[in-house]
Amino acid sequence: MFKVLLIDDEPSVLEGLKIMVDWGRYGFSICGEATNGEDALEIIKACNPHLVITDIRMPAMDGLQLIKTVSQSAMICSKFIILSGYDEFSYIQAAMRYSVSDYILKPLDDEELNTVINRVAKQLREAYLSEEATNQQLAFIINNDVYRIIHGEKKQSLYKRIKFILDIGDEEAIQCVLIELDHPARDSRDAERVEVLERKKRISSAIKDVLGLRNVLHLFEDNEGRFFILANKGMKGAFSLETCIQQIREKIMNEFRSSISVAISDEVKGIESLQKVYEQASLALKYKFFKGEDSTINYKEVRGTPLCYDLCDIDASGMREDIRNGNMEGLHRKIDQVFSSFSKSFTAPETVKMFVNNLQFEGIQLVRSRNGSMEGLSEELLEFNQDMESTTLAKLKKGCLQFCKRLIEKFEQSPQETTKDVISEIKQYILLHYSEDLKLQELAKQFYLNPVYLGQLFKKNTGMSFNEYLHFVRIGEAKKLLQRTPMKMNEIAQTVGYHDAEYFTAKFKAITKCLPSDYKRNWAGQKATPVIKDKSI
Repeated sequence: MFKVLLIDDEPSVLEGLKIMVDWGRYGFSICGEATNGEDALEIIKACNPHLVITDIRMPAMDGLQLIKTVSQSAMICSKFIILSGYDEFSYIQAAMRYSVSDYILKPLDDEELNTVINRVAKQLREAYLSEEATNQQLAFIINNDVYRIIHGEKKQSLYKRIKFILDIGDEEAIQCVLIELDHPARDSRDAERVEVLERKKRISSAIKDVLGLRNVLHLFEDNEGRFFILANKGMKGAFSLETCIQQIREKIMNEFRSSISVAISDEVKGIESLQKVYEQASLALKYKFFKGEDSTINYKEVRGTPLCYDLCDIDASGMREDIRNGNMEGLHRKIDQVFSSFSKSFTAPETVKMFVNNLQFEGIQLVRSRNGSMEGLSEELLEFNQDMESTTLAKLKKGCLQFCKRLIEKFEQSPQETTKDVISEIKQYILLHYSEDLKLQELAKQFYLNPVYLGQLFKKNTGMSFNEYLHFVRIGEAKKLLQRTPMKMNEIAQTVGYHDAEYFTAKFKAITKCLPSDYKRNWAGQKATPVIKDKSI
Protein backbone atom coordinates (compact mmCIF):
# COMPACT_ATOMS: atom_id res chain seq x y z
CA MET A 1 0.00 0.00 0.00
CA PHE A 2 1.24 3.50 -0.88
CA LYS A 3 1.82 6.10 1.86
CA VAL A 4 0.42 9.63 1.66
CA LEU A 5 1.30 12.63 3.87
CA LEU A 6 -1.22 15.50 4.26
CA ILE A 7 0.07 19.05 5.04
CA ASP A 8 -1.98 22.20 5.63
CA ASP A 9 -2.04 24.87 8.33
CA GLU A 10 -5.86 24.85 8.34
CA PRO A 11 -7.28 21.89 10.40
CA SER A 12 -10.54 22.04 8.42
CA VAL A 13 -8.63 21.42 5.16
CA LEU A 14 -6.80 18.44 6.70
CA GLU A 15 -10.13 16.96 7.82
CA GLY A 16 -11.58 17.61 4.37
CA LEU A 17 -8.68 15.80 2.67
CA LYS A 18 -9.23 12.76 4.90
CA ILE A 19 -12.96 12.43 4.14
CA MET A 20 -13.19 13.68 0.52
CA VAL A 21 -11.01 10.83 -0.79
CA ASP A 22 -11.51 7.09 -0.24
CA TRP A 23 -7.77 6.58 0.17
CA GLY A 24 -7.96 2.78 0.50
CA ARG A 25 -9.77 2.53 -2.83
CA TYR A 26 -6.76 4.07 -4.57
CA GLY A 27 -4.25 1.96 -2.61
CA PHE A 28 -3.15 4.65 -0.12
CA SER A 29 -2.84 4.81 3.65
CA ILE A 30 -2.33 8.12 5.47
CA CYS A 31 1.09 7.95 7.15
CA GLY A 32 0.93 11.37 8.84
CA GLU A 33 -0.37 14.93 9.04
CA ALA A 34 1.45 18.25 9.54
CA THR A 35 0.54 21.93 9.80
CA ASN A 36 3.91 23.39 8.72
CA GLY A 37 6.81 22.56 6.45
CA GLU A 38 9.38 21.88 9.18
CA ASP A 39 7.27 19.20 10.88
CA ALA A 40 6.40 17.77 7.48
CA LEU A 41 10.07 17.46 6.54
CA GLU A 42 10.76 15.34 9.64
CA ILE A 43 7.85 13.02 8.79
CA ILE A 44 9.07 12.70 5.21
CA LYS A 45 12.56 11.76 6.42
CA ALA A 46 11.12 9.12 8.75
CA CYS A 47 8.36 7.66 6.49
CA ASN A 48 9.48 8.43 2.91
CA PRO A 49 5.86 8.71 1.67
CA HIS A 50 5.01 7.94 -1.96
CA LEU A 51 2.77 11.02 -2.18
CA VAL A 52 2.79 14.39 -0.36
CA ILE A 53 -0.18 16.76 -0.60
CA THR A 54 0.90 20.16 0.69
CA ASP A 55 -0.37 23.70 1.06
CA ILE A 56 1.78 26.52 -0.38
CA ARG A 57 1.58 29.17 2.33
CA MET A 58 2.44 27.82 5.76
CA PRO A 59 4.42 29.06 8.79
CA ALA A 60 8.10 28.11 9.41
CA MET A 61 8.65 26.60 5.95
CA ASP A 62 6.21 27.02 3.05
CA GLY A 63 5.25 24.32 0.57
CA LEU A 64 7.66 25.38 -2.18
CA GLN A 65 10.61 25.48 0.23
CA LEU A 66 9.65 22.02 1.43
CA ILE A 67 9.47 20.65 -2.12
CA LYS A 68 12.81 22.27 -3.01
CA THR A 69 14.51 20.75 0.07
CA VAL A 70 13.12 17.28 -0.62
CA SER A 71 13.94 17.41 -4.34
CA GLN A 72 17.61 18.09 -3.50
CA SER A 73 17.84 14.80 -1.60
CA ALA A 74 18.60 11.71 -3.66
CA MET A 75 17.36 9.67 -0.69
CA ILE A 76 13.68 10.73 -1.07
CA CYS A 77 11.52 10.08 -4.12
CA SER A 78 8.06 11.39 -3.11
CA LYS A 79 5.55 12.75 -5.61
CA PHE A 80 3.93 16.13 -4.72
CA ILE A 81 0.49 17.66 -5.22
CA ILE A 82 0.21 21.37 -4.29
CA LEU A 83 -2.88 23.00 -2.75
CA SER A 84 -3.25 26.77 -2.88
CA GLY A 85 -5.81 29.52 -2.66
CA TYR A 86 -3.67 31.67 -4.94
CA ASP A 87 -4.05 31.33 -8.70
CA GLU A 88 -0.70 32.88 -9.48
CA PHE A 89 1.40 31.82 -12.46
CA SER A 90 4.67 32.32 -10.53
CA TYR A 91 3.68 29.57 -8.07
CA ILE A 92 2.81 27.22 -10.90
CA GLN A 93 6.11 27.95 -12.63
CA ALA A 94 8.12 27.28 -9.44
CA ALA A 95 6.19 24.08 -8.74
CA MET A 96 6.79 22.73 -12.24
CA ARG A 97 10.57 23.19 -11.85
CA TYR A 98 10.48 20.57 -9.10
CA SER A 99 8.40 18.11 -11.14
CA VAL A 100 5.26 18.54 -9.03
CA SER A 101 2.58 16.07 -10.16
CA ASP A 102 -0.34 18.51 -9.96
CA TYR A 103 -1.58 21.87 -8.65
CA ILE A 104 -5.10 22.16 -7.13
CA LEU A 105 -6.80 25.41 -6.17
CA LYS A 106 -8.81 25.91 -3.01
CA PRO A 107 -11.61 25.54 -2.18
CA LEU A 108 -11.19 21.85 -2.92
CA ASP A 109 -13.51 20.16 -5.38
CA ASP A 110 -14.33 16.48 -4.68
CA GLU A 111 -14.36 15.41 -8.30
CA GLU A 112 -11.16 17.23 -9.24
CA LEU A 113 -9.30 15.94 -6.15
CA ASN A 114 -10.34 12.34 -6.77
CA THR A 115 -9.41 12.55 -10.45
CA VAL A 116 -5.90 13.79 -9.58
CA ILE A 117 -5.41 11.16 -6.86
CA ASN A 118 -6.55 8.40 -9.23
CA ARG A 119 -4.07 9.56 -11.89
CA VAL A 120 -1.13 9.69 -9.43
CA ALA A 121 -2.07 6.28 -7.98
CA LYS A 122 -2.03 4.82 -11.51
CA GLN A 123 1.43 6.32 -12.14
CA LEU A 124 2.73 4.86 -8.85
CA ARG A 125 1.30 1.40 -9.63
CA GLU A 126 2.86 1.34 -13.08
CA ALA A 127 6.24 2.43 -11.70
CA TYR A 128 5.93 -0.11 -8.86
CA LEU A 129 5.12 -3.03 -11.19
CA SER A 130 7.94 -2.11 -13.53
CA GLU A 131 10.45 -1.84 -10.67
CA GLU A 132 9.12 -5.00 -9.00
CA ALA A 133 9.53 -7.04 -12.20
CA THR A 134 13.11 -5.78 -12.57
CA ASN A 135 13.84 -6.54 -8.91
CA GLN A 136 12.58 -10.12 -9.24
CA GLN A 137 15.01 -10.75 -12.07
CA LEU A 138 17.91 -9.15 -10.22
CA ALA A 139 17.04 -10.84 -6.89
CA PHE A 140 17.78 -14.32 -8.25
CA ILE A 141 21.23 -13.22 -9.40
CA ILE A 142 22.26 -11.23 -6.34
CA ASN A 143 20.92 -13.74 -3.78
CA ASN A 144 23.04 -16.47 -5.34
CA ASP A 145 26.12 -14.22 -5.44
CA VAL A 146 25.76 -13.11 -1.80
CA TYR A 147 25.19 -16.70 -0.63
CA ARG A 148 28.40 -17.82 -2.36
CA ILE A 149 30.42 -14.96 -0.84
CA ILE A 150 29.27 -15.42 2.77
CA HIS A 151 30.21 -19.10 2.45
CA GLY A 152 33.77 -18.31 1.44
CA GLU A 153 33.87 -17.77 -2.33
CA LYS A 154 36.01 -14.77 -3.28
CA LYS A 155 35.56 -14.27 -7.04
CA GLN A 156 35.90 -10.71 -8.33
CA SER A 157 33.03 -11.30 -10.76
CA LEU A 158 30.67 -11.84 -7.77
CA TYR A 159 31.81 -8.62 -6.08
CA LYS A 160 31.44 -6.62 -9.32
CA ARG A 161 27.87 -7.81 -9.90
CA ILE A 162 26.80 -6.96 -6.33
CA LYS A 163 28.42 -3.51 -6.51
CA PHE A 164 26.65 -2.80 -9.80
CA ILE A 165 23.19 -4.08 -8.77
CA LEU A 166 23.21 -2.40 -5.33
CA ASP A 167 25.08 0.69 -6.54
CA ILE A 168 27.84 0.36 -3.93
CA GLY A 169 31.04 2.34 -4.50
CA ASP A 170 34.50 0.75 -4.39
CA GLU A 171 35.42 2.40 -1.08
CA GLU A 172 31.91 2.67 0.33
CA ALA A 173 31.36 1.26 3.85
CA ILE A 174 28.93 -1.63 4.28
CA GLN A 175 27.24 -3.13 7.33
CA CYS A 176 25.37 -6.36 8.00
CA VAL A 177 22.16 -6.23 10.03
CA LEU A 178 21.18 -9.78 11.03
CA ILE A 179 17.58 -10.39 12.14
CA GLU A 180 16.35 -13.46 14.00
CA LEU A 181 12.84 -14.25 15.22
CA ASP A 182 12.85 -14.98 18.95
CA HIS A 183 10.00 -17.47 18.59
CA PRO A 184 10.53 -19.35 15.31
CA ALA A 185 7.89 -21.82 14.17
CA ARG A 186 8.80 -25.44 14.78
CA ASP A 187 9.60 -27.58 11.77
CA SER A 188 8.88 -31.12 12.91
CA ARG A 189 6.44 -32.57 10.37
CA ASP A 190 6.03 -32.30 6.59
CA ALA A 191 2.68 -30.55 6.96
CA GLU A 192 4.29 -27.96 9.21
CA ARG A 193 7.22 -27.38 6.84
CA VAL A 194 4.86 -25.82 4.31
CA GLU A 195 3.55 -23.49 7.04
CA VAL A 196 7.10 -22.62 8.11
CA LEU A 197 8.11 -21.73 4.55
CA GLU A 198 4.96 -19.66 4.08
CA ARG A 199 5.63 -17.85 7.37
CA LYS A 200 9.20 -17.04 6.29
CA LYS A 201 7.86 -15.67 3.03
CA ARG A 202 5.42 -13.43 4.91
CA ILE A 203 8.15 -12.23 7.28
CA SER A 204 10.37 -11.42 4.31
CA SER A 205 7.53 -9.41 2.76
CA ALA A 206 6.99 -7.54 6.03
CA ILE A 207 10.67 -6.53 6.18
CA LYS A 208 10.60 -5.52 2.51
CA ASP A 209 7.58 -3.29 3.22
CA VAL A 210 9.69 -1.38 5.73
CA LEU A 211 12.72 -1.20 3.43
CA GLY A 212 10.58 -0.02 0.53
CA LEU A 213 10.68 -1.23 -3.07
CA ARG A 214 13.85 0.75 -3.77
CA ASN A 215 15.81 -1.24 -1.17
CA VAL A 216 14.34 -4.76 -1.33
CA LEU A 217 17.45 -6.07 -3.10
CA HIS A 218 19.41 -5.36 0.09
CA LEU A 219 17.51 -8.12 1.98
CA PHE A 220 18.75 -11.73 2.07
CA GLU A 221 18.10 -14.97 3.96
CA ASP A 222 20.89 -17.21 5.22
CA ASN A 223 20.78 -21.01 5.52
CA GLU A 224 19.82 -20.76 9.22
CA GLY A 225 16.49 -19.09 8.46
CA ARG A 226 17.66 -15.63 9.52
CA PHE A 227 17.28 -12.45 7.48
CA PHE A 228 20.03 -9.92 6.94
CA ILE A 229 20.18 -6.47 5.42
CA LEU A 230 23.31 -5.43 3.55
CA ALA A 231 23.25 -1.75 4.48
CA ASN A 232 25.23 1.09 2.95
CA LYS A 233 25.03 4.88 2.94
CA GLY A 234 23.80 4.93 -0.65
CA MET A 235 20.54 3.09 0.07
CA LYS A 236 17.66 4.94 -1.57
CA GLY A 237 14.95 6.83 0.25
CA ALA A 238 14.99 8.25 3.76
CA PHE A 239 16.87 5.24 5.12
CA SER A 240 17.90 5.40 8.74
CA LEU A 241 19.26 2.15 10.20
CA GLU A 242 17.88 2.79 13.68
CA THR A 243 14.45 3.83 12.37
CA CYS A 244 14.39 0.86 10.00
CA ILE A 245 15.17 -1.65 12.78
CA GLN A 246 12.52 -0.13 15.05
CA GLN A 247 9.88 -0.24 12.31
CA ILE A 248 10.74 -3.87 11.48
CA ARG A 249 10.53 -4.73 15.19
CA GLU A 250 7.06 -3.16 15.48
CA LYS A 251 5.79 -4.73 12.26
CA ILE A 252 6.94 -8.25 13.16
CA MET A 253 5.40 -7.92 16.64
CA ASN A 254 2.08 -6.64 15.25
CA GLU A 255 1.79 -9.20 12.46
CA PHE A 256 3.45 -12.29 13.98
CA ARG A 257 3.31 -11.67 17.75
CA SER A 258 7.03 -12.33 17.96
CA SER A 259 9.91 -10.17 19.10
CA ILE A 260 13.14 -10.13 17.10
CA SER A 261 16.79 -9.96 18.05
CA VAL A 262 19.12 -7.92 15.87
CA ALA A 263 22.90 -8.02 15.49
CA ILE A 264 24.82 -5.23 13.75
CA SER A 265 28.34 -5.55 12.36
CA ASP A 266 30.98 -2.85 12.19
CA GLU A 267 31.04 -0.55 9.17
CA VAL A 268 33.78 -1.90 6.90
CA LYS A 269 34.89 -0.44 3.55
CA GLY A 270 34.38 -2.34 0.32
CA ILE A 271 32.03 -5.10 -0.83
CA GLU A 272 34.99 -7.49 -0.45
CA SER A 273 34.25 -7.25 3.30
CA LEU A 274 30.80 -8.85 2.89
CA GLN A 275 31.79 -12.20 4.42
CA LYS A 276 33.56 -10.40 7.26
CA VAL A 277 30.58 -8.23 8.26
CA TYR A 278 28.22 -11.22 7.99
CA GLU A 279 30.45 -13.26 10.32
CA GLN A 280 30.70 -10.32 12.74
CA ALA A 281 26.91 -10.08 12.92
CA SER A 282 26.57 -13.87 13.29
CA LEU A 283 28.99 -13.86 16.21
CA ALA A 284 27.27 -10.88 17.83
CA LEU A 285 23.89 -12.64 17.55
CA LYS A 286 25.20 -15.48 19.72
CA TYR A 287 25.28 -13.02 22.62
CA LYS A 288 21.48 -12.82 22.46
CA PHE A 289 21.78 -15.97 24.58
CA PHE A 290 23.01 -13.75 27.44
CA LYS A 291 21.28 -10.42 26.69
CA GLY A 292 17.83 -11.96 26.21
CA GLU A 293 15.15 -11.64 23.57
CA ASP A 294 14.15 -8.41 21.82
CA SER A 295 17.74 -7.20 22.02
CA THR A 296 20.03 -5.31 19.64
CA ILE A 297 23.69 -6.33 19.81
CA ASN A 298 26.48 -4.39 18.14
CA TYR A 299 29.58 -6.39 17.25
CA LYS A 300 31.79 -3.65 18.72
CA GLU A 301 30.18 -4.33 22.14
CA VAL A 302 31.13 -8.02 22.22
CA ARG A 303 34.25 -8.44 20.09
CA GLY A 304 36.54 -8.27 23.15
CA THR A 305 34.50 -10.87 25.04
CA PRO A 306 35.21 -14.36 23.65
CA LEU A 307 32.81 -17.22 24.35
CA CYS A 308 33.97 -19.88 26.80
CA TYR A 309 33.71 -23.57 25.82
CA ASP A 310 35.03 -25.03 29.10
CA LEU A 311 32.71 -27.33 31.05
CA CYS A 312 35.19 -29.51 32.91
CA ASP A 313 34.77 -27.85 36.36
CA ILE A 314 31.06 -28.67 36.63
CA ASP A 315 30.11 -31.73 38.70
CA ALA A 316 26.53 -32.93 38.19
CA SER A 317 26.74 -35.70 40.82
CA GLY A 318 25.44 -33.39 43.57
CA MET A 319 22.43 -32.49 41.43
CA ARG A 320 21.80 -36.17 40.79
CA GLU A 321 21.69 -36.77 44.54
CA ASP A 322 19.30 -33.81 44.99
CA ILE A 323 16.94 -35.40 42.44
CA ARG A 324 17.26 -38.76 44.24
CA ASN A 325 16.52 -37.13 47.63
CA GLY A 326 13.78 -34.81 46.37
CA ASN A 327 15.85 -31.79 47.46
CA MET A 328 14.44 -29.13 45.13
CA GLU A 329 15.86 -26.31 47.27
CA GLY A 330 19.40 -27.71 47.03
CA LEU A 331 18.96 -28.37 43.31
CA HIS A 332 17.71 -24.81 42.77
CA ARG A 333 20.73 -23.42 44.60
CA LYS A 334 23.21 -25.51 42.57
CA ILE A 335 21.57 -24.61 39.24
CA ASP A 336 21.60 -20.92 40.25
CA GLN A 337 25.34 -21.16 40.90
CA VAL A 338 26.06 -22.99 37.64
CA PHE A 339 24.03 -20.61 35.47
CA SER A 340 25.52 -17.60 37.23
CA SER A 341 28.94 -19.00 36.31
CA PHE A 342 27.77 -19.47 32.70
CA SER A 343 26.66 -15.84 32.57
CA LYS A 344 29.86 -14.40 34.06
CA SER A 345 32.18 -16.44 31.82
CA PHE A 346 30.01 -16.10 28.68
CA THR A 347 29.88 -19.88 28.30
CA ALA A 348 28.99 -20.78 24.71
CA PRO A 349 25.33 -21.77 24.13
CA GLU A 350 26.41 -25.18 22.76
CA THR A 351 28.33 -25.90 25.97
CA VAL A 352 25.46 -24.86 28.22
CA LYS A 353 23.07 -27.08 26.26
CA MET A 354 25.53 -29.97 26.63
CA PHE A 355 25.41 -29.49 30.41
CA VAL A 356 21.59 -29.45 30.36
CA ASN A 357 21.51 -32.63 28.24
CA ASN A 358 23.84 -34.38 30.66
CA LEU A 359 21.66 -33.34 33.60
CA GLN A 360 18.61 -34.68 31.75
CA PHE A 361 20.35 -38.01 31.22
CA GLU A 362 21.37 -38.19 34.88
CA GLY A 363 17.81 -37.50 36.06
CA ILE A 364 16.06 -39.83 33.63
CA GLN A 365 18.59 -42.53 34.42
CA LEU A 366 17.48 -42.31 38.07
CA VAL A 367 13.80 -42.58 37.15
CA ARG A 368 14.50 -45.55 34.87
CA SER A 369 16.65 -47.21 37.53
CA ARG A 370 13.52 -47.44 39.68
CA ASN A 371 11.45 -48.67 36.75
CA GLY A 372 9.57 -45.38 36.93
CA SER A 373 6.91 -44.42 34.40
CA MET A 374 8.03 -42.20 31.54
CA GLU A 375 4.42 -41.28 30.69
CA GLY A 376 4.21 -37.57 29.90
CA LEU A 377 7.92 -37.07 30.57
CA SER A 378 8.98 -38.10 27.06
CA GLU A 379 6.75 -35.47 25.46
CA GLU A 380 7.96 -32.80 27.89
CA LEU A 381 11.58 -33.72 27.16
CA LEU A 382 11.00 -33.48 23.41
CA GLU A 383 9.30 -30.09 23.75
CA PHE A 384 12.03 -28.80 26.07
CA ASN A 385 14.78 -29.91 23.68
CA GLN A 386 13.00 -28.28 20.74
CA ASP A 387 12.77 -25.02 22.71
CA MET A 388 16.50 -25.31 23.53
CA GLU A 389 17.36 -24.86 19.87
CA SER A 390 16.53 -21.16 20.00
CA THR A 391 16.47 -19.79 23.53
CA THR A 392 18.26 -17.60 26.04
CA LEU A 393 20.28 -18.41 29.14
CA ALA A 394 17.49 -17.18 31.44
CA LYS A 395 14.79 -19.25 29.69
CA LEU A 396 17.06 -22.30 29.58
CA LYS A 397 17.63 -22.05 33.33
CA LYS A 398 13.88 -21.76 33.96
CA GLY A 399 13.13 -24.75 31.72
CA CYS A 400 15.90 -26.76 33.38
CA LEU A 401 14.43 -26.13 36.85
CA GLN A 402 10.92 -27.05 35.70
CA PHE A 403 12.13 -30.29 34.14
CA CYS A 404 14.13 -31.21 37.26
CA LYS A 405 11.00 -30.66 39.33
CA ARG A 406 9.14 -33.13 37.09
CA LEU A 407 12.02 -35.62 37.44
CA ILE A 408 11.79 -35.43 41.23
CA GLU A 409 8.01 -36.03 41.05
CA LYS A 410 8.52 -39.04 38.76
CA PHE A 411 11.30 -40.44 40.95
CA GLU A 412 9.18 -40.18 44.09
CA GLN A 413 6.25 -41.88 42.34
CA SER A 414 8.49 -44.72 41.09
CA PRO A 415 8.54 -48.17 42.76
CA GLN A 416 11.61 -49.70 44.42
CA GLU A 417 14.93 -49.00 42.68
CA THR A 418 16.06 -51.65 40.19
CA THR A 419 18.26 -51.58 37.12
CA LYS A 420 17.51 -55.12 35.98
CA ASP A 421 14.11 -54.16 34.54
CA VAL A 422 15.71 -51.57 32.27
CA ILE A 423 18.30 -54.09 31.05
CA SER A 424 15.52 -56.65 30.48
CA GLU A 425 13.69 -54.13 28.28
CA ILE A 426 16.86 -53.42 26.32
CA LYS A 427 17.63 -57.14 25.89
CA GLN A 428 14.09 -57.67 24.60
CA TYR A 429 14.53 -54.75 22.21
CA ILE A 430 17.79 -56.25 20.89
CA LEU A 431 16.06 -59.59 20.37
CA LEU A 432 13.43 -57.90 18.21
CA HIS A 433 15.81 -55.61 16.29
CA TYR A 434 19.13 -57.52 16.14
CA SER A 435 19.13 -57.43 12.31
CA GLU A 436 19.20 -53.61 12.32
CA ASP A 437 22.23 -51.34 12.64
CA LEU A 438 22.01 -51.02 16.43
CA LYS A 439 24.28 -48.54 18.18
CA LEU A 440 24.74 -48.05 21.92
CA GLN A 441 24.40 -44.26 21.56
CA GLU A 442 21.04 -44.50 19.80
CA LEU A 443 19.78 -47.13 22.23
CA ALA A 444 20.80 -44.94 25.17
CA LYS A 445 18.87 -42.00 23.71
CA GLN A 446 15.81 -44.17 23.16
CA PHE A 447 15.85 -45.38 26.78
CA TYR A 448 16.80 -41.94 28.17
CA LEU A 449 20.13 -43.10 29.56
CA ASN A 450 23.65 -41.75 29.41
CA PRO A 451 25.59 -43.90 26.86
CA VAL A 452 28.57 -44.40 29.18
CA TYR A 453 26.31 -45.33 32.08
CA LEU A 454 24.32 -47.75 29.89
CA GLY A 455 27.52 -49.47 28.74
CA GLN A 456 28.61 -49.95 32.34
CA LEU A 457 25.16 -51.09 33.45
CA PHE A 458 24.90 -53.58 30.58
CA LYS A 459 28.28 -55.11 31.36
CA LYS A 460 27.42 -55.38 35.05
CA ASN A 461 24.09 -57.16 34.43
CA THR A 462 25.01 -59.41 31.49
CA GLY A 463 28.73 -59.96 31.91
CA MET A 464 29.20 -58.78 28.31
CA SER A 465 29.64 -55.46 26.59
CA PHE A 466 26.77 -54.23 24.44
CA ASN A 467 28.56 -55.19 21.19
CA GLU A 468 29.51 -58.64 22.53
CA TYR A 469 25.90 -59.29 23.50
CA LEU A 470 24.62 -58.12 20.10
CA HIS A 471 27.01 -60.52 18.32
CA PHE A 472 25.96 -63.31 20.70
CA VAL A 473 22.28 -62.78 19.81
CA ARG A 474 22.97 -62.53 16.07
CA ILE A 475 25.07 -65.70 16.00
CA GLY A 476 22.42 -67.49 18.05
CA GLU A 477 19.81 -66.59 15.43
CA ALA A 478 22.21 -67.58 12.65
CA LYS A 479 22.57 -71.04 14.24
CA LYS A 480 18.78 -71.44 14.10
CA LEU A 481 18.75 -70.53 10.41
CA LEU A 482 21.59 -72.97 9.68
CA GLN A 483 19.61 -75.71 11.41
CA ARG A 484 16.22 -75.02 9.86
CA THR A 485 16.71 -73.48 6.39
CA PRO A 486 18.61 -74.12 3.16
CA MET A 487 19.66 -70.44 3.02
CA LYS A 488 23.15 -69.60 1.71
CA MET A 489 25.80 -68.16 4.03
CA ASN A 490 25.61 -64.61 2.60
CA GLU A 491 21.81 -64.66 2.91
CA ILE A 492 22.01 -65.73 6.55
CA ALA A 493 24.63 -63.06 7.24
CA GLN A 494 22.36 -60.37 5.78
CA THR A 495 19.32 -61.68 7.66
CA VAL A 496 20.97 -61.48 11.09
CA GLY A 497 22.50 -58.03 10.54
CA TYR A 498 25.92 -58.57 8.89
CA HIS A 499 26.54 -56.89 5.54
CA ASP A 500 29.87 -58.68 5.08
CA ALA A 501 29.77 -62.51 4.84
CA GLU A 502 33.46 -62.82 5.76
CA TYR A 503 32.95 -60.72 8.89
CA PHE A 504 29.96 -62.89 9.78
CA THR A 505 32.06 -66.05 9.35
CA ALA A 506 34.82 -64.62 11.58
CA LYS A 507 32.35 -63.71 14.33
CA PHE A 508 30.59 -67.08 14.06
CA LYS A 509 33.88 -68.94 14.48
CA ALA A 510 34.95 -66.70 17.41
CA ILE A 511 31.74 -67.51 19.32
CA THR A 512 31.04 -71.15 18.33
CA LYS A 513 34.67 -72.28 17.70
CA CYS A 514 33.71 -73.60 14.24
CA LEU A 515 32.85 -72.30 10.79
CA PRO A 516 29.18 -71.87 9.80
CA SER A 517 29.56 -74.56 7.10
CA ASP A 518 30.99 -77.04 9.64
CA TYR A 519 28.22 -76.20 12.10
CA LYS A 520 25.56 -76.84 9.43
CA ARG A 521 27.22 -80.13 8.38
CA ASN A 522 27.60 -81.34 12.00
CA TRP A 523 24.00 -80.44 12.77
CA ALA A 524 22.77 -82.30 9.69
CA GLY A 525 24.83 -85.35 10.75
CA GLN A 526 23.44 -85.32 14.29
CA LYS A 527 19.93 -85.05 12.94
CA ALA A 528 20.48 -88.03 10.58
CA THR A 529 21.82 -90.30 13.39
CA PRO A 530 18.94 -92.37 14.85
CA VAL A 531 18.33 -91.90 18.52
CA ILE A 532 18.32 -95.28 20.41
CA LYS A 533 15.98 -95.21 23.34
CA ASP A 534 16.79 -97.18 26.53
CA LYS A 535 14.02 -99.75 26.78
CA SER A 536 14.61 -100.08 30.47
CA ILE A 537 13.30 -96.52 31.00
